[in-house]
Amino acid sequence: MAVPRSRNTIHMTVALPSSELAITAADAVREWESVDLVLQGPIVKGFGRGKSQLQCPTANLDPNAIQEDVKKILGQRMGVYAGYATFTSKNARFPAPGERYPMVMSIGTNPTYANCKLTIEAHLMHEFKEDFYGATLKLEVTHLIRTNTKFVSFEELKSAIFDDIKLYAMRLKKGCAII
Repeated sequence: MAVPRSRNTIHMTVALPSSELAITAADAVREWESVDLVLQGPIVKGFGRGKSQLQCPTANLDPNAIQEDVKKILGQRMGVYAGYATFTSKNARFPAPGERYPMVMSIGTNPTYANCKLTIEAHLMHEFKEDFYGATLKLEVTHLIRTNTKFVSFEELKSAIFDDIKLYAMRLKKGCAII
């Protein structure tokens, strides 16, 4: 479920097309545009590549839990975003409800993998000991980091992801991204 922050509208300031050309991590352009969007839904199993191939585990929101009109907007604004994640499920197996974690997330079709299906994959910047499939997660999306891009290799994609995380962590440390 997408939850707009005010007046039942979604405020996203950037609508940039994804590139068809494959690039390297060094060529990835960071935008840092402000975004005001809240998404909420259950965590489901994804492709399993984040944890195994990219060494960057993700919590995948069920795209079917997102309203169709919001999915259409997200499909036009695919990219890597930053913000905060909060667990809303009350279950001893999941992290405590209400605790906020910084996160970097991908909303898109993973062009390096040539997917067609929209995915919503959040990497919470905290080390968890267990998976939390079935938990409900609220994602407060505050910034567009960069648009979805096809990378020349999986290693370049991995490098760009770790650069995104490192840059967001630096912004948090400086107080640049706190809402």
